[in-house]
Amino acid sequence: MQPDFYREIFDSLRCGILTIDEEGSVTTVNQVAKQILDLEEGQVGHVHCRQLLADYPEICRILLDSLRMENPPSRFELDIKAPGRSKRVIGGSISHVRGTRGRRDGAVLFFKDLTTIEQGEEQERLKDRLAALGHMAAGLAHEIRNPLGNIGTTATLLKRKLSGNDS
Repeated sequence: MQPDFYREIFDSLRCGILTIDEEGSVTTVNQVAKQILDLEEGQVGHVHCRQLLADYPEICRILLDSLRMENPPSRFELDIKAPGRSKRVIGGSISHVRGTRGRRDGAVLFFKDLTTIEQGEEQERLKDRLAALGHMAAGLAHEIRNPLGNIGTTATLLKRKLSGNDS
C-alpha cells in the first residue's frame, strides 16, 4: 500500500488525531484535530506539544504522562478552555505507537468534541426537572382545588339555608 493511501485514511477519519514522538514533539495532526483545537496550518510541525498545545496544557499533560505508562488511558474526558473561546468538552483515548520491532515510538491521541452531546444531555436533565416541577404543581393545584370546591359548595348551601331559601 502507498503512503498516500494511509494519509487519506488519516485525513478522512471523523475524530481528531494527534501523534507525538518519545520526546513529546508533535509529529502529525489531522484536519479534524486542527479544527477542534483551533490550530493553524503553519503552527503544526515538529514542535513540542507544550508549545503547540499551549492553550490546552491538560491535553499535553495527558499525552506526556502516557509515555511514562505501561498502558495509557483507554478513555478520558476533559473540559478545555482556550483564551477567547467558550468551555468545551473533549473525550478520547490514547494508544502507544509501536515500530516494526515492537519498540514504542510515541503516542497517538484519538479524540472528539463532545460539547454538543454534553449540552444536549444537560438540556434533557433540565427538561426532566421542569417536567417533575410541572407534575408537582399540577398535583398541588388539584389538592388545593378539591377542598376549595367543597368549601364553596358548603358556603352556597349555608347561604341558602340562612336566607331561608332551601329549594
